[in-house]
Amino acid sequence: MNKWIGIGIGGLAYPKVFEVIDKKTGKEADIQQIVKEDWAQRLVYSDILGFLINDEGELYLADRCGNLIQCSYDRFKVVFVGSWRALGDY
Repeated sequence: MNKWIGIGIGGLAYPKVFEVIDKKTGKEADIQQIVKEDWAQRLVYSDILGFLINDEGELYLADRCGNLIQCSYDRFKVVFVGSWRALGDY
């Protein structure tokens, strides 16, 4: 079972630990657009939780229904924020 080190969204009940940069745009990933892409169709687009990183450093996109999809290393870059910056970029 994976252990998750953080979540890449702010608000809700979670502090923002990292941002995910979409290498296609060079901007913070727009989850509402990403879930429309073919590789993300297994997710419930109306109930997206956000990006997660497991204890092995793998990036996932998740919904609140328990569905997870591993994200391509070539597509996204993780940038830690605040005091988490000491972890470096992914």
